[in-house]
Amino acid sequence: RTNTSSHVTTLDFWSVDLNAYLYREKKVLASMADALGDPHGSAFWTAEAKALLLRLQSTFFESGRLPHTGFFQDRYFNGSVVPVQGCEGYAALFAELATTSQALAAAAALGDPGRFLGNFSLRTVSKQNKNYNERGY
Repeated sequence: RTNTSSHVTTLDFWSVDLNAYLYREKKVLASMADALGDPHGSAFWTAEAKALLLRLQSTFFESGRLPHTGFFQDRYFNGSVVPVQGCEGYAALFAELATTSQALAAAAALGDPGRFLGNFSLRTVSKQNKNYNERGY
């Protein structure tokens, strides 16, 4: 079942940015444990990050039909993609969780003037979104 409502709440979907930050935090904790000379802590947090990585890559990257393609997006609990491509997808690149092909596809989306690339910055939502407003929100 697909959620076709334009009303999106934070109570009915998994957030790509929150999960990307959780992955990044596990990597940072592993580095901190390593710097503190705690090999068990480092191994624990590294394993936690690895266990999460494949799930995040497969859950949040949308390689399906246009316009929702080649980008990291939130998912409804029923598995369907939230029909908004926004700045939350940038977090997957920041957290370094994308595969090379995913990173290249997301970079192409960000560099596309018809989607995210503006005159001097990146848009917070894809220009392809029907609710996109060039003058603000």
